[in-house]
Amino acid sequence: MALQRDGTLSGAGASLGMSPSSAQRRLSALEDALGERLFQRSNRRLTLTPAGEALLPQARTLVYELDSWAREAKSMSDQAEGVVRITFPGTLAALIAPCLEVLRDAHPKITPMLTAEDAMVDVAEEADIALRATYDPPPEAIARKVGT
Repeated sequence: MALQRDGTLSGAGASLGMSPSSAQRRLSALEDALGERLFQRSNRRLTLTPAGEALLPQARTLVYELDSWAREAKSMSDQAEGVVRITFPGTLAALIAPCLEVLRDAHPKITPMLTAEDAMVDVAEEADIALRATYDPPPEAIARKVGT
């Protein structure tokens, strides 16, 4: 979303606190994972492709929900510590990274253990938090709709 807003790798990198080359690597990884080019590159600007335009509303919703999750974690007791096992589809890795920085800043004693896994997992056994795309979450899950 920073790339869409800022229009350049250097601008997006600066707003995310990373180098332009890191922003480029994250964009490439996301596009490779999705199998779609999201931005048209020119010498001066990045513009959304039709695929990028189609995914933008869902990306905004996802980022909002992840920011909300990070804010909730920040509002927890300062005594929060330990390993938090988080599983998510690999295609979301580039979107999750900035939210983890917020979590780490808010709770330096929490150690996120990340697993990129597309299959449904038994959250009680394999993860504390599972981000999944599903129309029918298990009854024991605490689910939030983050896109359509």
